[in-house]
Amino acid sequence: MFGVIAALVSAALGWFGTGLHPLWWLTWLAPLPVFWYARTASWRAAALVAFAAWFAGGFNMWGYMHGLIRLPVPLTLLFFAIPAAVFALAVLAWRREMRAGRAWRAALLPPLIWVTFEYLQAIASPHATFGSIAYTQMDCLPVVQIASLAGIYGISFLLWLTPSALATRRWPVMAAVAGVVAAVVGFGVWRLRPGAEGDVRVALIASDAPQDHWARNEQEALAILSRYATRVESVHRADIVVLPEDLGPVPNSALGQARAILGDAARRAGVELVAGLRMGQTPPMLNEALVFRPDGTLEAAYEKLHLIPGLEDGIVVGSQIVTLPGRQGLQGVQICKDLDFPALSREYGRRGVGLLLVPAWDFDADGWLHDRMAVLRGVENGFSIARAARNGLLTVSTSRGLVSLERATSPTGFVVAEGAVREEHSDTLYTKAGDWFAWVSIAALAALLVTGWRRRAALVR
Repeated sequence: MFGVIAALVSAALGWFGTGLHPLWWLTWLAPLPVFWYARTASWRAAALVAFAAWFAGGFNMWGYMHGLIRLPVPLTLLFFAIPAAVFALAVLAWRREMRAGRAWRAALLPPLIWVTFEYLQAIASPHATFGSIAYTQMDCLPVVQIASLAGIYGISFLLWLTPSALATRRWPVMAAVAGVVAAVVGFGVWRLRPGAEGDVRVALIASDAPQDHWARNEQEALAILSRYATRVESVHRADIVVLPEDLGPVPNSALGQARAILGDAARRAGVELVAGLRMGQTPPMLNEALVFRPDGTLEAAYEKLHLIPGLEDGIVVGSQIVTLPGRQGLQGVQICKDLDFPALSREYGRRGVGLLLVPAWDFDADGWLHDRMAVLRGVENGFSIARAARNGLLTVSTSRGLVSLERATSPTGFVVAEGAVREEHSDTLYTKAGDWFAWVSIAALAALLVTGWRRRAALVR
């Protein structure tokens, strides 16, 4: 009965503490009931309860993964089962060390195992860091600031270290981890101290109306762009205007007309205009972000580097990043899913980008999560972000992850959000050293496993 209760409580905490709209503080508690149960349970029971708890908690994503994204049932179940199996492995490692009286090792093994899993998953998965537990903390900005030092893996480590240490019930271990958490929060509070206000005016424009959704022919594509152009021309206080991803699609025969419509809009409004365009209606197609100067000339064209398997088949994969001189600093351009991949944003950080301009297209349900994944790239690499997403959010965020502007798009028509943003770059350790924390965690895990194996071999002899 204790095992059933532990599994249910942990699953409930995981259900509400993760997913598309997580309650960040519940994430810290989710593993705790299972750790407590595992201390006195058999290894089989501990593994079963751990797997069942995390597997059941993961079903908060069923409607999104299978219903919305239409991932096949076997793959959806695998999406839930793999993290559940890793959790079970972490619980068994914790249990073994606790039963041997090694509380320090018990506290360290689960976070090391989880960071290793997330890092390997980010390398192997076409969706990169999507699903990382670190994103659950985007409403807790003091904790999020550790990403400027250690990336998302520093956040994930902390989320697992805390419950594994509490479950040991050893005062020295709990006190040490409490000190670590306090230091992280203190660093975050210091980093969030008030700074200079934004001095570049930005406007974000998007429409979810059916007539602006997807063009079936050249006439409809140009009509969509004309309606967006009219909205751009109505904005007179902005320095930069960002439109969503994948407007059109525009047939290749109408490329010149499409660029003329957008260039004229930029010139009439006197703004820098960034517009996401789908060029071509049959493969090979392009998913581009076009940047027009205030005089209407085309300054740059960025092609999306990371495409969604299945949904973006037939689109040419981009190969180059784009940076532009801004008013007070350097600007960069990415498109939607590109920001799921930390390495790409890190390259922008290395080049000193202070403001990232992002056309995007979300799926309504994941609007908050996908937006905050992008926001975290800014924290990691020291740049502000202006992101305009169809079926999602129009947001402006700072290099500290503060969302200074947020408006939801609407199926009834155009939404315009205006605010101010800074272009000044902020250097971070993560930009310079990359995923060093993940590598250290993998090395530490290997060292603990080797020493444990040697100790066991010595006892056998």
